[in-house]
Amino acid sequence: RVFGETEKASGLLIFGAWGKLRRIWELAAARKFPHAALGDPPQGAEIGIEGGQAFYLDTQAAGRLAAQAFLRRGHKRVAYLGNAGARLTGFREGLDGTAAVLDEACTVLDRALTAVESERAGYAGATRVLELAERPSAVFAANDYRALGALRACAGRGVRVPEDVALLGVDDTSDGAAARPPLASLRLPHREAAALACRAVLRWLAKPGGFKPRMEAVAPKILERESLG
Repeated sequence: RVFGETEKASGLLIFGAWGKLRRIWELAAARKFPHAALGDPPQGAEIGIEGGQAFYLDTQAAGRLAAQAFLRRGHKRVAYLGNAGARLTGFREGLDGTAAVLDEACTVLDRALTAVESERAGYAGATRVLELAERPSAVFAANDYRALGALRACAGRGVRVPEDVALLGVDDTSDGAAARPPLASLRLPHREAAALACRAVLRWLAKPGGFKPRMEAVAPKILERESLG
């Protein structure tokens, strides 16, 4: 319907999982229809649709930023709580070749999807690493709710944050900012990415001949609140 002659739209924003929406993206690119895709980091076949225009949140860079934040504070043994995705990959990249260690015992993976599931997973994961004979001094959680679960686990065991263990989450939630201590977090710029996509479509509509295909990452920003130390 979007590409039809009746009720034809002028431009198209494609939001969601790129694998599921790939066919729409391909059609828009093939027809040179003004569009922009916005989603998770592209992988494999999702990269480089000829004539396509897309923006993505660089969650792998979030992992690297977390590693850098811990390294600047001198942490040598660190932990990760979350799923096996781009954030963990970036975290490992940031630690590679440094004095800091992320071993199997301190890498606690889960499949939590909701905020409630994440908080429970964070609590269980933090409980596990806090009971290790060699406890980590810093914990990177894949989202704020896992980090809040970790904060609860620390409180229940008399572990001080950030004096004994530093905590860092992702998503910059209001719950994290209101925690005690306030939770440091990596903010993924959803609004900025959406605004970039909208402006890109508008520019294409205003100047059709000036369009150039591109794939652009939108970088996260670290908010260094008290839990990071």
